[in-house]
Amino acid sequence: MKYYTKILVFFLIALVIFSGGAVNGLAGSVIPDVSIIPNEGCFFLPERPASRGTVAITVYNVADNKAIREAGAGANKSLEPVPDGHIVFSDVPTDSPYYASVSYCASRGYISGYPDGTFVPEGFVTRAEMCVILSKLLSLSTDGYAKLPPDVPSWHWASDSITAVIGSGIMSGYEDKTFRPDNKLTRAELATIIVTAVKLQQPGYIREFSDVPRTHWAYKSIACVSVPSVPEPSVYEAEVAALVNKARAKVGAKELGLDPLLCEIARIKAREMGEKDYFDHESPTWGTPREMLGSFGFADYYPAENLGCWYRTPSEVVSKWVESPDHYKNMTDKAANKTGVGYAMQKDGIAFWVMILVA
Repeated sequence: MKYYTKILVFFLIALVIFSGGAVNGLAGSVIPDVSIIPNEGCFFLPERPASRGTVAITVYNVADNKAIREAGAGANKSLEPVPDGHIVFSDVPTDSPYYASVSYCASRGYISGYPDGTFVPEGFVTRAEMCVILSKLLSLSTDGYAKLPPDVPSWHWASDSITAVIGSGIMSGYEDKTFRPDNKLTRAELATIIVTAVKLQQPGYIREFSDVPRTHWAYKSIACVSVPSVPEPSVYEAEVAALVNKARAKVGAKELGLDPLLCEIARIKAREMGEKDYFDHESPTWGTPREMLGSFGFADYYPAENLGCWYRTPSEVVSKWVESPDHYKNMTDKAANKTGVGYAMQKDGIAFWVMILVA
């Protein structure tokens, strides 16, 4: 960008652009996904049966976390690194996304393979099998200290583990008092079980999924196991959101929630504009605003985006947005319910601002 162009954009604030994009989730993005249970971008698929590979990854993520040592059900006895000579399965090569977790779980006996030397990561886990996994992972007593459900006979191969898990309060039966040990474990059930087993705390950031409404019975548990690693909004970013909310209050619009992940996306865009010398809604890396959101798991949103350049304080940039009819319209849109604000100061003293609003 030439010097005279920079001078011009110092006093520009761009208008909103709406566009379409593809879904890539967090995979391959610059935001690390530290979710305990792997997901599919903006979908969690709560009612889909949990695969053996997914359960192995989940157990590996939990066992590698100090929370497992503090579980009320018991203490894990084998948290040392995976020993040399991993257990190898013919259908889980070293370049498989399941390799590390499957090797870890198999080497400790949490989840076994099959006699033919396969693991079958795409296979499913039953509720009874999950009880056995939990009993081994948490070193639960299998002395049978809880009453067996009516559909689990005393001679059932997993009866001891089922009573141990029920007795510890980690799993329970259904409203008809049955346990349904041979039912496939769903991903929503897996989330709830893990949250209960290791006493995971509700995160400050709630990650939304298109197929998990807030009325879903496992909504909070799914949020606990699906947290991308993002920093909290900066003081400047939070101040911009506060000033925008004041402007919204004057027209009767509800307060916008400041979303940490949206802030990180906006921050990435703000930094990139400075580093790559451009000032535009369309990123050379991420595409249009909607395409960029789609790349981070927000594919179902049609975002509004306000940009600012040079303004050094939150009050300056918000004042300019208020003066611009199009930007003010975005800011006070009554359909919007959350926002992300990104601020980046370049070495040459130029400040870039990005505000994303979504409904």
